[in-house]
Amino acid sequence: MPDIGYGALLLAFLTAGYALAALIVGVRRQYPELIRSGENGLKLAALWTVVASAILLFLLVDRQYQVQYVYEHVSSYMRLEYVLSAFWAGQEGSLLLWLLLVAGASLILMGSLHDEEGRRLRPYLLGTLALVEAFMALLLIFPSNPFALLPVTPAEGMGLNPLLENVGMIFHPPTLFIGYALYTVPFAFVVAGLLSGQSSDTWMARTRRWSLMAWLFLGVGIVLGAWWAYVE
Repeated sequence: MPDIGYGALLLAFLTAGYALAALIVGVRRQYPELIRSGENGLKLAALWTVVASAILLFLLVDRQYQVQYVYEHVSSYMRLEYVLSAFWAGQEGSLLLWLLLVAGASLILMGSLHDEEGRRLRPYLLGTLALVEAFMALLLIFPSNPFALLPVTPAEGMGLNPLLENVGMIFHPPTLFIGYALYTVPFAFVVAGLLSGQSSDTWMARTRRWSLMAWLFLGVGIVLGAWWAYVE
């Protein structure tokens, strides 16, 4: 099962990389079919990211301690809600969650660009998001692999730091990561505006809703974090 999860990360990287290349070439050569193929590649990258995330979650719940990430963040005495929150307790899981949310934001954005102005910006926007996803998937493949195996299978896991076994751990990190992921979209609009040569008036208003939602989630996340710190 860990090998399947790692393979899904590899496929997420390859499909996001293909999407980036196809969108760049499609725009430069005015090849609509290649642009559509790049968009399909971005959808596949999101699918493989979902597969990798589901497998990591299964490994945590099933307490498969041969996986280093599971061993370091889960134990048999932990309650289920804290086992689930172990998904984002470490660097590897947090990066995978972040990638999953960026992929979700990409799909939402893809479904909202149907007017003429949106179609002009679309390849640049999705190309920027494909670059972000490919980079994050590359980090998960090499330096921060959540599916790395231990040489022997321990009888028990280390579990979470006791300070993390709090209801704040369930809500605070995901709320922040949603904000981080949503802010990727305004960044993509800035890059798309620069690359397409369009003035800011044509795309700036589109970023308002994304920026406000990202600001809202980050604000709520900070409040939750402050409450958590106060309780602890």
